[in-house]
Amino acid sequence: MTDEFDLRHAAKSLAGAYRELRSHTFTKQQTENLRPMVPSFGPGDPAPDGGWSFNIEHLLVHPHTDDDHPDHEAPVGLHEMVVDAQRYITNRTIQTYDGHRLAMFVYTHAWEIAEHFPAADDLLDLMHAQERYIGRALARRYPQQRTTPQPSDVKRAAITAHLEAKYCVPLDKQ
Repeated sequence: MTDEFDLRHAAKSLAGAYRELRSHTFTKQQTENLRPMVPSFGPGDPAPDGGWSFNIEHLLVHPHTDDDHPDHEAPVGLHEMVVDAQRYITNRTIQTYDGHRLAMFVYTHAWEIAEHFPAADDLLDLMHAQERYIGRALARRYPQQRTTPQPSDVKRAAITAHLEAKYCVPLDKQ
């Protein structure tokens, strides 16, 4: 049984992952030029990343069947799950395919979804899987540019601050 706090936490984490994914839309990938190439003019994506972040979000949010990508490990179908959840709590349906807005809808209506939606556990698993997928994709594409503090770093900083305040001795300064 999924409670509202698990849904809220997962939805907020997923919204942050989508926000980080979208922030890389205008980040050009640092590649090494092996040979100078003459620019070719023609149709192309105006985003510096070549539409990579948009394609990841489109893959994760839009409904797909197993026939579309039989060997793909991406957890797809967030829009379908959120629309199904919304049909259990209200009579209207959400009309967006924006991953951040879908996650924030789950965050806002977490109590109703946890109480009335029978597949709330599946929705929670899907949100966790999508967050992991986005994190892995960003780590592969931009290995040096990850700015999200890791939980171990935050915990170590909190312990260090507590001990410094308690004993008035700077621990990390040499």
